[in-house]
Amino acid sequence: MIPALNIARELRSRHPGIEVIFIGTQRGLESDLVPREGFELAFVPVVPLSRRPSTSWFRFPFALLKSIATTMRIIRKRKIDIVVATGGYASGPAIIASWLSRRPLVLCEQNSYPGITSRVGSIFASVVCSGLPGARDYLCKRSQLIETGNPIDIICTSRTREQVIAGFNLDPAKRLLLVTGGSQGSAKINGAILELIKNNGLPEGWSLLWQTGKDKYYPVLSQTEGMHKDVTIVPFISPLCEAYLACDAIICRCGALTLSEISYYGIPAILIPYPFAAGDHQRKNAETFAGEGAAVVLDDAELTGSKLSQALGGIICDEALRLEMSSKMRKLGRPDATRDIADIIEKTAKKQGKVE
Repeated sequence: MIPALNIARELRSRHPGIEVIFIGTQRGLESDLVPREGFELAFVPVVPLSRRPSTSWFRFPFALLKSIATTMRIIRKRKIDIVVATGGYASGPAIIASWLSRRPLVLCEQNSYPGITSRVGSIFASVVCSGLPGARDYLCKRSQLIETGNPIDIICTSRTREQVIAGFNLDPAKRLLLVTGGSQGSAKINGAILELIKNNGLPEGWSLLWQTGKDKYYPVLSQTEGMHKDVTIVPFISPLCEAYLACDAIICRCGALTLSEISYYGIPAILIPYPFAAGDHQRKNAETFAGEGAAVVLDDAELTGSKLSQALGGIICDEALRLEMSSKMRKLGRPDATRDIADIIEKTAKKQGKVE
């Protein structure tokens, strides 16, 4: 949903009178985020299809047909010119409805390994915008793929690196390691960091900014009180871009937007794929970055403080390697992705004669 909102904001800034209608579900994040941004949201009765036998297998085809019909009515009644899909099962009805309604489709795939919706949806797309390298190998239709990068929202800050670090009660003269398991945090990553600090400590000249996740903050805090003066533990960081600006290395998960953000800032990374991600796509994302020499990948199932310390030592204790990884990471960044995708949407609509 975040990529779709970023694209919509860019289009609205170019065309203040544009009409943007989001298609989503009542249980998704869009039910809160989209109205807050001032965009219209229409709900469709999508049922996610379980990978294992379940009652969803019986409900899915009926819900899909109803969702397609609902979306087609919206397209025709509101005279929609172009459909933009950003992947996920909720995009399926819009993809099929665009084809049945003869509207051009721009498909934005965020990951290196596309989900089934994007793989099949590429057949119907006029253009596929690829967020991370590697997606081309898995799509059913490849001729119209353009590697644009993911439409991330980079919030500029007036604060300097030193001001950001000092704001977290850390020493700006030291290098900064950022740890985050995402907004919800990761119990496995938190446990490994606890073990690392207790048994190995931080490397000389480094400090740690650690985002635990809101519901994991107090359990972590209770185990770290008075442990190390160069460690700041917080439940959540906002805006996270300030922490990206300030840090010299990062330990994190491998979601497409996270990787797009850290590549923008050129942050050397230890990547720990979330093992339950659909299609194991986080591992494939991580392997793409590791293959370019920008990151090291550790397996979640085998993650320990000792292995994390070993991997960290190879990066943060070797200045030349860290700078080389930073350079390679930055080369993977696509700072103009949102603008480029908006350009493609405009050109596709004009080419199809849907707008002047």
